[in-house]
Amino acid sequence: MRRAWVLPFVSALCLFGMQGILSAQTSTFHASGEFAEVFGNVNGSSFDVFAARGCIVSPCFTSNTILVFNTFTLTPNGSTFIEGQGVIPDDAFTADSPEHAMLNVDISQVPGFQVTSCTFVPGSGFQCHSGVPVGVIQIEWRRTQASSVTTMQETHTTSGPFVTDFHQNQDRFSAASSGTFLGNSFTDRSRSTIGTNKDTTITLSWQN
Repeated sequence: MRRAWVLPFVSALCLFGMQGILSAQTSTFHASGEFAEVFGNVNGSSFDVFAARGCIVSPCFTSNTILVFNTFTLTPNGSTFIEGQGVIPDDAFTADSPEHAMLNVDISQVPGFQVTSCTFVPGSGFQCHSGVPVGVIQIEWRRTQASSVTTMQETHTTSGPFVTDFHQNQDRFSAASSGTFLGNSFTDRSRSTIGTNKDTTITLSWQN
């Protein structure tokens, strides 16, 4: 097991140039407590799921559970990006220790949860719409002994029209995960993490 301090600044380039930008929408989440995350691939799509104890105001006067996910899929005519964000029921995410976590939620049954889909067509730009029908996300994480890292970093990631600014202050542990993402089964042993947020902020914005 190794333990390290990580203090980088990461900037990811746009996957595609943006066209037809009209306005921007922004949401901010604050996380303090247990979290679990996975980057995976299923049926030709890549996805990122982040679940954590947190809230939508700072400082946190009440403890909620937040969920953020992104997907990217190449299509015959271009590509599709989907982002989901919001507060989910506390019992949908079980993470009593950094050893094990479970997420089991039907997004279609969570009031106020926002899902936005944007399709990019070369020569036409992005066409975005909200209220995309989604279903169940069911994932189990188990800590492995591959790595243990205390992370303090700022990341800026652009995926299509979606921009994520991530201020991380976390104790992160390697994990293995498996489950279903919107009806598709997956298993991951290399890009899953579990741990505790000390003071983490996620700012999500998208151009439409």
